[in-house]
Amino acid sequence: MLIDSHCHLDAEAFDHDREEVVNRARQAGVGAMLLPAYSCEHFVRLESVCQRYSMVDLTLWPAWGIHPCYVKQHNEDDLQRLEAWVSRSDCVAVGEIGLDRFLPESREPEVWRKQQHFFRYQLDLANRVGKPVVIHARHSYAELMSALRHCQVSAGGIIHAYNGPVNVAYTLVDAGFLLGLGGVLTQDSASRLAALVTRLPLSAMVLETDAPDMLPQALWRQGLRRHEPAWIVEVQARVAALRGISRGDVATATSANVQRCLGKLWLD
Repeated sequence: MLIDSHCHLDAEAFDHDREEVVNRARQAGVGAMLLPAYSCEHFVRLESVCQRYSMVDLTLWPAWGIHPCYVKQHNEDDLQRLEAWVSRSDCVAVGEIGLDRFLPESREPEVWRKQQHFFRYQLDLANRVGKPVVIHARHSYAELMSALRHCQVSAGGIIHAYNGPVNVAYTLVDAGFLLGLGGVLTQDSASRLAALVTRLPLSAMVLETDAPDMLPQALWRQGLRRHEPAWIVEVQARVAALRGISRGDVATATSANVQRCLGKLWLD
């Protein structure tokens, strides 16, 4: 069984064929998906998708949080609203949260301060409710490490789409985090990340799609532009090739890692 540890199945890109997308994922061997939120205005939509498409052979886990790319449109009242959502029993993690220096608007001091405030608040919130975090970090690994030193997350979590320095990767793993591997790993230019995958213990990795984004290179070259959970097998195959192990071994190990992180140990 495969677990997609980061998927936005609630995205509007899937509105016209979500059921078909779900069925293709099931046929590909995906047995569970973690769906992180990104904006308060989409919380109810995410909840509805998780309830509608969870079934006997597919579990959809919701995580709620405010994404760094969306903090500009949120306020302190939204952080209070978030507390109620992450305190619920069906919430498995706080996310997607983090820091993003790639955004042009992050150069504005006020926007950057707000990103940092929202991130640290949500790290603290995760500790208060005893849940792991799903972290987005882009062009901001130094700032990420500073925030995590300031607020250590007791339940650990997943660093989504990790593509940072090797030394930071080991520090994060030692701190109890898993590293999410997705479409970037399949790119010819991802030599540093590929080398890291050969060196890290398999117990530190999880697979993800970030669908509908971060399409694997081979599919992009075919002219496709929308990613979907079924294509997590492309990442699975790349990890297997890099480590010289079977795809089945990759699925077993990475799925167990997700379940351990989220406290969901009942799946086969």
